[in-house]
Amino acid sequence: MSVAGASLVATALDTDVAGRLMVVAGPLGGLRAIWFCEGDAGGDDAARAYLSVALGAPILEGRSPALTRAVAELRGYLAGRRRGFSVALDPHGSPFEARVWAALLAIPYGETLTYGEVARRVGKPDATRAVAGACGRNPLPIVIPCHRVVASDGLGGFGGGLALKRRLLTHEGAATPPLLRLLADDGEGPGDDDGDAWLEQALAGGVGGAELVDGVLDRLAPEAWPDAAARVLAARLRGADDIALTLLEAFAHEEARAATPRSSAEALARFVTVAGRAAPACLDLVARRPPPPRWPPEEAARVSRACEAVMGDEGATRQARDAACALWIAIDPEGAEAAVAEIAARALAGEDPSGASG
Repeated sequence: MSVAGASLVATALDTDVAGRLMVVAGPLGGLRAIWFCEGDAGGDDAARAYLSVALGAPILEGRSPALTRAVAELRGYLAGRRRGFSVALDPHGSPFEARVWAALLAIPYGETLTYGEVARRVGKPDATRAVAGACGRNPLPIVIPCHRVVASDGLGGFGGGLALKRRLLTHEGAATPPLLRLLADDGEGPGDDDGDAWLEQALAGGVGGAELVDGVLDRLAPEAWPDAAARVLAARLRGADDIALTLLEAFAHEEARAATPRSSAEALARFVTVAGRAAPACLDLVARRPPPPRWPPEEAARVSRACEAVMGDEGATRQARDAACALWIAIDPEGAEAAVAEIAARALAGEDPSGASG
């Protein structure tokens, strides 16, 4: 416990991995908060003012034994010289949040858990969302390692941004799902010219797992990943489902995080076709991205047809069909409006809205 209303003390720390940090200690010597300053307008003064309000106490610039120790341990961790922290902690939260944060402290360096797994560890197996919320309200990121908690279908969230979460997991060499290893490399540029031939050779030779994922990432441009995922599934390799899911997740994250969508209509149509069955969460992620470009009508129709096929696929999940519908409307709003009007007209006329004959 800290003294109510007593001043806190803070110092700033510049790091290569995590950028500029504001480290705050309480009056009884425990570490109270760590704040990522990157992108803050107004610099350190603005960060301290915000934290004063958030923490409910004035913050003074200065030093304390706890700050000195925390800064030294953070530097050691980010330089790869240490794997844990011994500085005293003084985070303030609800009893449930305290239980979650204690569970996070028990996750070993270089390992990850899903939000659901943490929920089970704190005795609340149905509280996955509440656990995610407690991770988001963690006042001591890095030290209380919420970056080691991931979603079952991707990275999940992080107060410092997903790019920093990837860097921290990569820095630890975490034994993460293939998606996290893949996303540690931004894969911005096109692949080598021999990428397609390499994939054929790898499939013929039975290459699988991380080796195949890394090879596809290195040699194929992101637009080729959906086709690669389809071919991996068709090859029936050991772990093919996981490999294909990794490639589809990578494509989805590339699309969703881009300022403007970068895929061609052909690549997006292929992604919709494969993800509709193999990875509905990936399709949902792409459907939530910024509106796709205005392709020529014949190109837009290619993607629309792929979306319509998923929407009409009885074997697709509800999530996949809803995501395909959302993407279809974004790509072809006029066509979607006309289709809805036609269905409404059929219903009013007492006909089968699907247009099927009796």
